Amino acid sequence: MRRVAAALEDLGPVFASFGRYLATRLDLISRRDSAALATIADRAAAMPEADVRTVAGRYLGEPIERRFFAFDAHARIATLWMQRHDAWLAPGVPVHVRLVRPDAPVRLAADLPLLPELAPFVGVAPDALDTAIDDFSLTLRRRLDQTHQAAAFATLAADASSQGGFYAPIVYRDHTAPGILTIERPNGALLRDVVADVLGPNGAAVDPSALARRFAAAWLRETLAGRLVPFDFDETDVVLSDDRLVLVGGAFEPHTSSDRGRFLSYINAVAADDPEAAAAWIVDASSADGGDRREEELRRRLRQAVPFRDGEWSGDDRLAEQVLVQWRMAALAGWPLTPHHLHVYRGIYAVTTLAMQLAPDDDSLSAALQEERVNIGISEARHMVEPASIGATLDRLLQEMVHLPQKLDEVLTLAAEGRLRVRLNVPDGDDAQHRRNRTVLLVATLVALTALASVARHFAPALGSGAERLAAVAVLALGAWLLVVAARMS
Repeated sequence: MRRVAAALEDLGPVFASFGRYLATRLDLISRRDSAALATIADRAAAMPEADVRTVAGRYLGEPIERRFFAFDAHARIATLWMQRHDAWLAPGVPVHVRLVRPDAPVRLAADLPLLPELAPFVGVAPDALDTAIDDFSLTLRRRLDQTHQAAAFATLAADASSQGGFYAPIVYRDHTAPGILTIERPNGALLRDVVADVLGPNGAAVDPSALARRFAAAWLRETLAGRLVPFDFDETDVVLSDDRLVLVGGAFEPHTSSDRGRFLSYINAVAADDPEAAAAWIVDASSADGGDRREEELRRRLRQAVPFRDGEWSGDDRLAEQVLVQWRMAALAGWPLTPHHLHVYRGIYAVTTLAMQLAPDDDSLSAALQEERVNIGISEARHMVEPASIGATLDRLLQEMVHLPQKLDEVLTLAAEGRLRVRLNVPDGDDAQHRRNRTVLLVATLVALTALASVARHFAPALGSGAERLAAVAVLALGAWLLVVAARMS
């Protein structure tokens, strides 16, 4: 595969870019082949400075001297398809200018139809390769359309202002066209340079583990609370600016509120080692095309998949490893993923690949998920205590209180029948005793709450709806107190 990678690099930007794309498709190729294709460099010779000025002026409709206070025609970064330049809109207003190479449309038209000829050399079935080529073409064309990038940055900026996550640069739309994008120049270092410093002989002042968790948390926060899923980005597309992570490049997948809820259920199911619930997300949007036999094959493969055998990273039981193994199992089952599912998986691959460069021994995605769960819980708790929401909250608590004994009985039944899936982590020494004591106290707390809920369920309705709400509040307050006591005693 290294020889194939070298050949693709020699054949020009379309073939080289497709090789880099295949490196992110762990559902189609092995991780060893992925590592070989990932060596294809995203760089090319910079355009002559005179050509840069001509191309930029053509994109903007007038000479760049009329649009910029100053423009550095020497490329800061020259990739296969674009160049980045430093410029100033006015004194003290530095910007980045991204130029699409003018021969991009011609190269796409000439070389895209030839990509299916690669099937025998990359080890991908022709049908699967055709689908991958379609996705590659769509993603690349969107990245080359700088007006599309500008719209995505505007959405990303709106999301960041409401819930954090990745920040987006300011876009100067008067200096933007399909072939040129002008954005603010954030103060800070590219993630590429930070990674190089961390891996260098002297190390860096930054804590790599904390930065890896922060990076994974930013992606998760955008995916769980924002309207876009960032994917197809690398270390040159992220700037560390003070306490912000600014995303200055990449591709973006639209993400609705229902998509966010389903993905949260999926990632929680993977973390809880619940393959049946995880399969529901994969099956959800594709059930019409999958068929019952394929669905059963998918569920069977997810149940049997284990990272130490099917994964090719460390083999550890990491969250990212489990997700990517499930992605591959879906392909082996012949399950047709939707483009949305595919782009979410590619986003997970991109963020975990960069996080592992910083902290290869950490489960950064799992740690970030725990943080996001806490943030979601705090947000829901704040919503519950808002005066306008108290009525609806009490009604919901009453419903949960009615069903709590039944749910506890179902859990105990599953445990008695040996069908309760529990992921075990057995610590050593005093820590083991400490955790066992805490578990016993929390179980006792749950039993006490169940008893209180049962008593309130039988006696409160006779006293009217007002008494039911007061009983729910009392159970909630007492339950919180019991949990605090249990935590302190443990």
